[in-house]
Amino acid sequence: MIGDRATHCASRRPNSETSRSLSRTGLSSGAIQTRIRYQGPLVAPITKGQEVAQLVITTGDTPPQIVPLVAGEDVGRAGFFGRIWLGLKSLFGMA
Repeated sequence: MIGDRATHCASRRPNSETSRSLSRTGLSSGAIQTRIRYQGPLVAPITKGQEVAQLVITTGDTPPQIVPLVAGEDVGRAGFFGRIWLGLKSLFGMA
């Protein structure tokens, strides 16, 4: 399954390891669209630095810019009770 989510501006600064300079100079249209593209669901374990998604930035007059999104820390697999808890939260829309 391939996911595609619209994104919203966030106040967090990107990790310096993954940030790229994205210039807005010379754009004729002010519309910038961002989307996160991933294959999911993501399954643990995930290692720090592993690419988990791509940020696709498009404007009306430039080719899309693709920025890899990587895990900022290791994510281990949940144990038996952790998986049950996550399953229950998902069942009730809390996850």
